Parts: sequence; structure tokens; C-alpha cells
Amino acid sequence: DAEEILPTELFVRIHNRIIVNMAHITELECTHASLKVTGGEELGISRTRKHDFETAYDQYIRKNS
Repeated sequence: DAEEILPTELFVRIHNRIIVNMAHITELECTHASLKVTGGEELGISRTRKHDFETAYDQYIRKNS
């Protein structure tokens, strides 16, 4: 339910149970399909969500650089 009200230009689902605020991504590891967020926690990106994540993150970076 939360995903429906969160702004899609800032939040993206990376796993069945995980939605990430892209403003808090501090490191991205494409070869291992994982990322780190503020606080140092490492999160995996599911294979089924990887393409959607990459597209959304690319758009986020272009708008906020």
C-alpha cells in the first residue's frame, strides 16, 4: 500500500519486500546487484527488479546531478 503513495521519482522497489529512497543510496555495485544506503546497510537487488531499478536510478541521477 505504501508504494502507491510514495513518489516514483524518488522511491523504487529493489526486492519483493524492499523499497528504497534513491536519495539515500551511497554506493552501487552493479556486478553483484547490490547497493549500500545511508548507515552502511547493504541491500540486494533482485534479478526481476534489476532492470526497473537501473532505469529509475538513471532517471533520478539525471534529474538530480
